[in-house]
Amino acid sequence: MNMRRLLISIAVAAILTGVFLGNAYLYTNVGYPSALDRIGSALLYVGFLLAVPPGMIWYWLGSVGVVPELRGRESFIQLNPGLWIFCFLFYVLVAYLIAVLWHWIKARRNARRAAQQDAPPNGGSATQLGNSEVTGGPPSVS
Repeated sequence: MNMRRLLISIAVAAILTGVFLGNAYLYTNVGYPSALDRIGSALLYVGFLLAVPPGMIWYWLGSVGVVPELRGRESFIQLNPGLWIFCFLFYVLVAYLIAVLWHWIKARRNARRAAQQDAPPNGGSATQLGNSEVTGGPPSVS
């Protein structure tokens, strides 16, 4: 089950990274027709917002010499492939942690529901003891 969640996380992160990175490249280097310009612009801003958390980590790691520092302004996307690979891996981890957390929440919710169904109603006995067909009262004499 964990392998399935990991594969789904990789797929989600790959699709998101590809869409946002591809859009950023297309928008900044090629351009969109005027009818699609607003959509491309919106995707560009969302992609850049999603690149901020891993970008900040990358910048910090670059300042201490663990990874190469960021280069370029005009061709930022082409000059920093490591950052985009790091973004992809970052969001694989985020998507996987979200999937694990979601599974854990569902398991707790299901366990709580099962416990509530087994609980006695109104403080009474959860199960009937003895023969449920026998009614109260004195035994009949024949």
